[in-house]
Amino acid sequence: MSPLFGKDLCEQFIGLEILSMGEDLELKVRKAAVYGMPIVAKMVTDQFLEQRFLQLFLKLSKDP
Repeated sequence: MSPLFGKDLCEQFIGLEILSMGEDLELKVRKAAVYGMPIVAKMVTDQFLEQRFLQLFLKLSKDP
C-alpha cells in the first residue's frame, strides 16, 4: 500500500515503523522489517534511504 501514501507519509509513518521494527527484540519482527524495506524504499527519498534505511540494513545484515 505504500504507493498510495506517497513519499511524505511513507517517510513519516511507514519508514519509521520499519525502522522501529528493525530494532525489535524478536527475530521474526526484525526479519519482517527487512522484507518490507525494499517495498518502502521505492517510495522514500534518497536521503531517507541513505541515512536511515542503509544503517538499519547494514546492522541487520549481521543479525543471525
